[in-house]
Amino acid sequence: MPTHEATLAAIVDTNPMGRHTTVEDVADFVELLLDPRAAWLNGAVIDFDGGEHFTLGDRLFGLKP
Repeated sequence: MPTHEATLAAIVDTNPMGRHTTVEDVADFVELLLDPRAAWLNGAVIDFDGGEHFTLGDRLFGLKP
């Protein structure tokens, strides 16, 4: 079983942003959603993962090392 540190490093390696989500990232996104200009944004599923969802298919199907 990998260590906690190894697991965290693997998560960062698979994320196009190359880092973990921060508290500030989440706070900024919530602020965006609360802005009146976001009124038309409703009923949507938003992937909030630094772009990791774009690479999931590649990793599942072995398209990238």
